[in-house]
Amino acid sequence: MRLHDIRRHPVGYLEIAKKPSKEELRTYYAERYFQNNQGNYRSEYSSEERAYIENKLAQRAQIVNKLTNGRIGSVLDVGCGEGFAMAYFHRNGWSVEGLDYSQSGVAAMNPQCLPALTTGDVDKLLQHKITSGQKYDLIWLSNVLEHVPDPISLMDQMHELLNEAGVLVVTVPNDFSAVQRELIRQGHITEEFWIAPPDHLSYFDESSLRSIGVATGYQVQHLIGDFPIDMFLYHPGSNYIVNKSLGPAAHRARVQLENILSERPIQEINDFYEAMARVGLGRDLTAFFSRCLKSSSGYTCLIRSKISQDDYSVRTVEARDIESIRQWRNAQMDVLRQKNEISQEEQLAYYDQYIWPTLAHAHPKNILLAYFKSDQLIGYGGLVHIEWEDRRGEVSFLLDPVRTYDQEEYKRDFLVFLNLIKSLAFEDLKLQKLYTETFATRAHHISVLEAAGFSLEGRMRQHVIINGQSVDSLIHGCLKDTYAR
Repeated sequence: MRLHDIRRHPVGYLEIAKKPSKEELRTYYAERYFQNNQGNYRSEYSSEERAYIENKLAQRAQIVNKLTNGRIGSVLDVGCGEGFAMAYFHRNGWSVEGLDYSQSGVAAMNPQCLPALTTGDVDKLLQHKITSGQKYDLIWLSNVLEHVPDPISLMDQMHELLNEAGVLVVTVPNDFSAVQRELIRQGHITEEFWIAPPDHLSYFDESSLRSIGVATGYQVQHLIGDFPIDMFLYHPGSNYIVNKSLGPAAHRARVQLENILSERPIQEINDFYEAMARVGLGRDLTAFFSRCLKSSSGYTCLIRSKISQDDYSVRTVEARDIESIRQWRNAQMDVLRQKNEISQEEQLAYYDQYIWPTLAHAHPKNILLAYFKSDQLIGYGGLVHIEWEDRRGEVSFLLDPVRTYDQEEYKRDFLVFLNLIKSLAFEDLKLQKLYTETFATRAHHISVLEAAGFSLEGRMRQHVIINGQSVDSLIHGCLKDTYAR
């Protein structure tokens, strides 16, 4: 039985529907979390547990060293907990800083790192670093993203703090995984034990961890799993959820097996865990992100950064929008000139190569816009195949699939978008003609186009194959003169 309402964020991760406030969380972590040994933190660790912690840090540091070509620089550990990562990187020559709500964890386990620790409201501390222009070569975000009310905002802050050639390392629990879902389905457990507010507010798997990186302007360089301790739950003799007394033994088995694996060369271990992540295995997942180009100021050729009508608006598409766009396109290929599903890597590469570099162009070939209703992203579109000399462009438009079922809602959304795009094209960009290509199967879409002043100009007979059938394409156009009248 699920005790908390869970919803899916547009980027793809799952989250608690009703989250605590930032003030409630600040009090919880500062006054309760470390002092009461909640979460995964312990009052003491055995020698084999300390070896395990060191081995995991060494494995992840090896990937960092590969991505930075062995350069040693500055590291910021956000939500540094007990300070093990700070201590590790300090020993290896890095300049370290740590942020956390409380000093209890560091004081107990790595007191030598206290001079490098700043405590307080972590969100405000980060904002101060951003406004003062501080940058870091490595940002360490281990088991933090799932705790914050707004993971997107935190990833955006990391983008502001990361040097251009820097690396962001994000570790999260692998939750709502296929392994966990099957545990419920097969009756090995009766409840989703990983749903644990106020500690964990958001839940990531391999796909959604990649997605949040892409949505906030990063490229995934590596993604690794770790020991899949959830597999113990498939056997009644080691099911530590049904029988809590089995937990310590399961944990010790994981530690010992990880330490045995750590006797192999680190590259072999990381290759192994990277393969595990690809098939969704590992209790935790760790992603290694690099910065990529990210739209922020919009198209410089646009007079208005935002164009609105009633509670609808359009603005330049941003990195945070493109994962939703990818999913919408893949779900509606029967209405698009798209033959194959687009992967996250392909989507990121397309925007990096063809969209972000053109934002500063006086005459970009495409102008892509995110479409909002009441500040919620509901679609995207814009002008494509723009011919500036001939002063014409093709209108592109796609809604979130959930808004396509109600014909009246679709009509309203599409009509307003066409009004906004005509205003942008004819008033701001001084184009003289807009046109569209629509598959003849889209009768309702065509009726809205024509109601908005687009006239049928031609029919390309049996122009495309959709679901094995030949379909005509219709060309509609709208002239500036008609719009002016």
